[in-house]
Amino acid sequence: MRDAGTVIVESGLGVAFIELIRQISPNARIIYNASDDLAVLGCAPFLLSELDRVAGCLDWARVPSRALARGFTQDLPLYLIPHGIDFRVWDQEDTSPYGSGIHAVSVGSMLFDESFVVSAAYLFPEVQFHIIGPGRTSSALSRANIHVYGEMKFTETVKYISHAKFCIAPYRRDENAKYLADTSMKLMQYDFLGLPAVCPAFATGDHPHRFAYEPGDVASIKNAIQTAMRQGRHKPGHFRSWADVAKRLINPDAYPDTPLLTADGRAAALSRAVA
Repeated sequence: MRDAGTVIVESGLGVAFIELIRQISPNARIIYNASDDLAVLGCAPFLLSELDRVAGCLDWARVPSRALARGFTQDLPLYLIPHGIDFRVWDQEDTSPYGSGIHAVSVGSMLFDESFVVSAAYLFPEVQFHIIGPGRTSSALSRANIHVYGEMKFTETVKYISHAKFCIAPYRRDENAKYLADTSMKLMQYDFLGLPAVCPAFATGDHPHRFAYEPGDVASIKNAIQTAMRQGRHKPGHFRSWADVAKRLINPDAYPDTPLLTADGRAAALSRAVA
């Protein structure tokens, strides 16, 4: 860090090092990459207060969603730069990992709502639910049509997604997680591969190929899955590459479509997040 001209700090434990980075590298650009809300990640309260305390050490921050701007109250330049996609997923092996029948898949552990999977599997016994890397689970997922996998390489998950009938983002209800409508990597990957997605209403945003349910509401879960299955595949959405995201992160002022979130913009984001 002492020899670096630019240091990028990812949201999470890296926050604890921001002041140290500034002390040992006073001339470096320090950029905070706010990929997630620290509270939603379950970080220690110390990290939340520390980010607020040391924000003056930062040159700017990148947020992938306007809703994440509510976490910054200081006079710190914020740039809105959405997440990217690894386009190499199109080059992955296209052999289906499934047998016959109808298959649905969920990938990842963030805010994983086990109760959704249990309800969905009960409502749709004809569907095989494949749950990849959900983290700690209970015996409730032992139904015959639920298949739980451990953590899996990203490239391996692609074939499970691309050959599914529909995909799932079973997030638990969290009032601070509305930004996932813009930043959920699994939902972006599902869209990029042209698959309909079932997810909580707070994560749907204005995306036409996401079908909403209310966590814990069995009727809405049933309706969302039925609609997704009728939907079928769609034309993939348009996304930037990660290389493009990195260029904007390092030099945001060079891109006129990478807007600076002003104090008014942050106030508006906070207002929408609270509403």
